[in-house]
Amino acid sequence: MTRSHPPARRDRPAAVLLGLSSAAAILMVLCLTTGLISPSSADPPPLNALSLDDDATYVGGHATAIITFDDGPDPVWTPLVLDVLRAADVRAVFFLIGERAADHPDLVRRIAAQGHVIGNHTYTHPDPLVVTAGQLAEEIDRTNEVIGRITGVRPTLFRPPFGHVTTAVQDLVERRGMHTVMWDNSSGDYEQPAASTMVDRVLGTARPGPGTIVLLHDGDAGRRSGSDRQQTCLALGPIITGLRERGFTISTHVPVPDP
Repeated sequence: MTRSHPPARRDRPAAVLLGLSSAAAILMVLCLTTGLISPSSADPPPLNALSLDDDATYVGGHATAIITFDDGPDPVWTPLVLDVLRAADVRAVFFLIGERAADHPDLVRRIAAQGHVIGNHTYTHPDPLVVTAGQLAEEIDRTNEVIGRITGVRPTLFRPPFGHVTTAVQDLVERRGMHTVMWDNSSGDYEQPAASTMVDRVLGTARPGPGTIVLLHDGDAGRRSGSDRQQTCLALGPIITGLRERGFTISTHVPVPDP
């Protein structure tokens, strides 16, 4: 779960199965058919996403939205999220917790098979400001090993738990040939608000220009299973529709500045 949002560095930025029960099937329909909620003003973005940095650009030079999910995979909610994305013909970036990837390899394979990008969100979701550099390195390396073993591809994108990033953290990530990816547009779904609130926040924050990186969650860092992401599922379809209606192209391309 991501709660704290310290200022992002701007001097040297670095940036990619299960059957449905009847109740889940009903929720799936709601996810796909819930109408748009009119956007309202939202709080300013908590920090500058990598893609909005002065040194980063978007493919084609037009507004691009990157939809990202943290803290999965979850055996209940990740399949529903994947169904919504597939129905909308949208690809997203999933920052997976390593121990959950190890618990649910079929979900990891499904994420990859549907064309989504898989990123590293550490193995157990520790606070990067609390653990030692050696411990954080082990968390990242272990997650890369698990995801690489399952999919055949090691992640090149990293998102720090709680959004906590320092120069030392970025250096550690870069030494592994990886890029740190933040966000500028949080749905606030870690607070489990109503779907309409999430839609208002995301569409209210998204502005024409270089684009936006949206933060959502398909899992809960505090729980290995059973987290409630129903409202996130309900909000996802209207968020996608609203972004498209506002002229955004939805992509998984995370622009990485040249060294």
